[in-house]
Amino acid sequence: MSDKETMEQKLLLLVATNPGIPILPCVDYDVCCDDTFSWWIGKITEVEVETRIYYDPMGKSEYDHVYFDESDKQEILEKIEDCICDNDGGELDPDQIEKEALRRYQLLKREKVIALRIGL
Repeated sequence: MSDKETMEQKLLLLVATNPGIPILPCVDYDVCCDDTFSWWIGKITEVEVETRIYYDPMGKSEYDHVYFDESDKQEILEKIEDCICDNDGGELDPDQIEKEALRRYQLLKREKVIALRIGL
């Protein structure tokens, strides 16, 4: 059995065993890094049920950035800490900033998704 068949079978199994959970295609930059074509071809490189976190410090769109709870937690915490420092940092010590960042992180909207990673 090829890797492609394995990933496709895993996707079908996850869809069947997790009804109602949305599929979130996550396309690697290398697949479509320019605008010279209308369509690009990639392959499924990974598929997992994960918890997506909605975090956009600029408030433009919840779809601007894709973050996942476990793999991106530290990156999000650092972004929140930077935001706190830019706005309230002069009044807080580092421990308070860290605690406030964790509090804000825990309040972020989350959604369980089937993360379908597409690469070359």
